Amino acid sequence: MPRKKHKKRRGHFCWCCGRTRPNEQFSGKGHQRHLCRDCAQLGGEELEYRQALRDMERCVNYDGRVFRKRRRQFDTFLHHENPRIRAAAEELIADRKLVQEEWQQMEWEYESYHLVEEVLREIECELAAINLELTEAAEMDRPSDNYAFHPWPDSAPSHSGDETIRLVMIQHPRD
Repeated sequence: MPRKKHKKRRGHFCWCCGRTRPNEQFSGKGHQRHLCRDCAQLGGEELEYRQALRDMERCVNYDGRVFRKRRRQFDTFLHHENPRIRAAAEELIADRKLVQEEWQQMEWEYESYHLVEEVLREIECELAAINLELTEAAEMDRPSDNYAFHPWPDSAPSHSGDETIRLVMIQHPRD
């Protein structure tokens, strides 16, 4: 089966601003460095800072955890000579602690939800047992089956409005 052709992207990707820009936005050496003209004018210190931010983001996964194999590299950012890079690394660690606390709070709520669910199940079982006891007690207090209610007299019902309820005794054969 032939492979599907992908749409060819025009221009180049600038790592600094994260955009795909047209070829005209890159200087001769900018193509090679993947750095557009606008970002090339930022200066060396700003480029170093942005590159360090990219490297820090590569050390951290989506929920803020530092990959085990990249901890040593991340420690270099915590002890970097540039105070902006140090501050950014410490901020990333602080954000990670906040995320971790939120996860712990969610886990606690999840566990407490299950505890409440268990208590509700126990109460439901107790209520079912009480209901069963009450139905058994009600069956014992029920009158015997020798009496039945009939809405009309012994003859056929009349339409004169004289439909009184009479208690009639019915004899059931005993086994």
